[in-house]
Amino acid sequence: KNYHWYLKQEVRSSVIGDTISHVVWDTEDPMLLHVAGQTSYTAMRLQSTPAVAQVTSEQSNMAACVIDGANLLYTPFAYANVPPPIALNTLTTPSPTAHVVFGGFGDGNDFAALQSDGRTVVTYTCEYASAIKDAVPPAQADSVSLVDDSLAVFRQIAWPAKNTLVALGSQKIDTGATHDMVAVVQFEQGQVVDRSLLDLEDLGLSTAIKLVASPNVDKLLLETADGSVFDIEYSSVPILSPIASLPEACIDLDAVSAGGEVMVVGRTERNQLFVGRHLASAACSSFFLRRDFLLLTTTTHFLRFVPVDADFGSAAVAEDAPTVSRYDETRRRVERGSTIVVAATVGDGVVFQMPRGNLETVRPRALVLASV
Repeated sequence: KNYHWYLKQEVRSSVIGDTISHVVWDTEDPMLLHVAGQTSYTAMRLQSTPAVAQVTSEQSNMAACVIDGANLLYTPFAYANVPPPIALNTLTTPSPTAHVVFGGFGDGNDFAALQSDGRTVVTYTCEYASAIKDAVPPAQADSVSLVDDSLAVFRQIAWPAKNTLVALGSQKIDTGATHDMVAVVQFEQGQVVDRSLLDLEDLGLSTAIKLVASPNVDKLLLETADGSVFDIEYSSVPILSPIASLPEACIDLDAVSAGGEVMVVGRTERNQLFVGRHLASAACSSFFLRRDFLLLTTTTHFLRFVPVDADFGSAAVAEDAPTVSRYDETRRRVERGSTIVVAATVGDGVVFQMPRGNLETVRPRALVLASV
């Protein structure tokens, strides 16, 4: 957007496990990359996902990170609205970044970047600031190796606890087959204290597609290609417990507590929004989950606010009505094609990105009333 080209992924031969000979985009799926090696073939499905702070805290910087090769473009929207391709701070990483996530602990201001080698994670710390004049740029803290002598390479990471990194990747075994793996790494001041690997093939699971830390419920979620969602207990030996089964695989995933139970929310490639097995909206272009509200934008150009304790089983509660009352704080018109970048977890700010790339911050009535 804004006529700027970003370097989002660097595909290395060491990650593929073979010398790369041909690379071609799929003719029908714009997010599917075919990589041919001398003796192997790999299909890489890519996805654009905002890396934003999600911890519920009054001292959250409401920050977002954008990958651009060996640069991380960092903007704290709590006090600075800087449109892409510009950013408040540009941080240089040791090598191009493959994945970036914010921590699910503390105030949620720290973040971690998986490097393109698929094995190294660089962490950054950032302090809360109430105004731009008091802001200090994020500082690099640690560089952590996810594996020692293993052949596993990783494509996604999560940072659920201050001294714990969890990674989702794959490893070729002796038979030549590739198995999905989950790694849990405990570290202190950049030094690895403990590592453990879990082979998902041994559990009979389908292909793992998404690893997400959900601070709303203090859980680490793993989604598989059949829509199953598991909670990972990241102890010395990772333990998987099923918590939800979505009707189909989702590209965006989060969870919240409602009525004492964990409610998993997911959005598919076809803009269907599922709350558990219930279809909440058939026209959801983006969503953000707070502890009190489910915020979503629709393809009919509305921003909706649905309380998390709503009865999602009764009907598609997030569908748009043909007319909107001026006194209805549960929905508001937005510019055509707007999607949510980040929302204040405590407060009333919501940041949108427009189709042309610019950003807009609004303070909807529903969140203002909730924060009074």
